[in-house]
Amino acid sequence: MVNSSIAKSVKLLEEVAEDTVEVTTPIIAISMFSAIVFGIIDAMSFVLAESALIKVLRTTGLFSEYTLLIAVNGISTAIALFVAVILEQYLAKYFTLFKSPYLDASGIIIGTILVIASIRFYNKIYPTPPKDPKKKVHRA
Repeated sequence: MVNSSIAKSVKLLEEVAEDTVEVTTPIIAISMFSAIVFGIIDAMSFVLAESALIKVLRTTGLFSEYTLLIAVNGISTAIALFVAVILEQYLAKYFTLFKSPYLDASGIIIGTILVIASIRFYNKIYPTPPKDPKKKVHRA
């Protein structure tokens, strides 16, 4: 699925920018790297800030349980977008970047999967002991 998205992005770039930019693998790789970093930052900001943000936002009384999660997700996405735009501006000084919704979506999904896999790997190495010794720990 990711390969077909990349192939579509390459074909689209070739059609649109034949005269301006030569499509090369490094251009796509750097653009994909930027999207993967966005996915990692988005997932990590949600994981790291979720409990603290929920506590703070719950005390305001402005959010229900449903809207509270939407607000936390929006804040973590805003943080990730802020960092990703700074990274893209930095990379654009040195490299030609290709912006494509296929690459961005694929990169975000890959970055999120990397965070989930890292958390699962960490939980296998350092499992949290159960509160009740008779119960088993079930992790996602």
